[in-house]
Amino acid sequence: MPNRAIKESCRTSPTLNGLSDFAERLFWRLVTVADDFGRFPADPRFLRSECFPLRDDLKTGRVRDAFAELLACQLVTTYVDNCRTYGVFTSWEKHNRRRASHSKYPPPTSDNICQQPTTDSAESRKIPRVERSREPRDGEPPQAAAPAPCPGCSLIIQALNDLTGRNYQINPGNGLHSRHQEHGTAACLRVVSVVGARLLANEKTAKYARPKTLFGPENFPEYLVEAAERPEKSIPLSGSEFSKPRNRLLAVKEPA
Repeated sequence: MPNRAIKESCRTSPTLNGLSDFAERLFWRLVTVADDFGRFPADPRFLRSECFPLRDDLKTGRVRDAFAELLACQLVTTYVDNCRTYGVFTSWEKHNRRRASHSKYPPPTSDNICQQPTTDSAESRKIPRVERSREPRDGEPPQAAAPAPCPGCSLIIQALNDLTGRNYQINPGNGLHSRHQEHGTAACLRVVSVVGARLLANEKTAKYARPKTLFGPENFPEYLVEAAERPEKSIPLSGSEFSKPRNRLLAVKEPA
């Protein structure tokens, strides 16, 4: 990978100044991981292993949350190609000179890129209606393929599945897409890591650590407040000993 140049203007960048210390550290390391087109695989496990190869103690959940900060500040954006999630720096060509003639990764397009919300207006919260697929009637043109799932929602549902050991999916009825459009990736991930862990710690409430409860319009405002006030939980990787439900109920404790 070619060496990258750092410009002195980074010291006075309002966007970088708005990041947490760890998110900014991830930003600079990710600059060295991206190819000459500013693209990179956006799986949090890849980000942890490539950006912090010597940090065996670092949890993937922390890297995922830091990456969500980069998304929320529009320093990077994500897109899906062939069921894989990739990331790209939004102003890469402004700060870096392209040397390679071909990218290592597929390009983002208007059809597969996921835009983070920039306003809280009613227009920005509109969600396209998803129709059930059916066979076309005589004379009707074939239906277009369903749009790829939003990469931000994919990160959130992956975090919830890593936490619970379950296999939840994104669907219009569980509220995830709506809350993501309204509040962004970082806020939704924090609700998962804080409120989801609290619900899961109690056998009586563990069954409510699910998308319908966490992202329902009735509870989500209250959960946002709780997530901002409570210490954040680290979300383990799928398949770890901690991710097994029985071990997790014994290990996760309420903050003092």
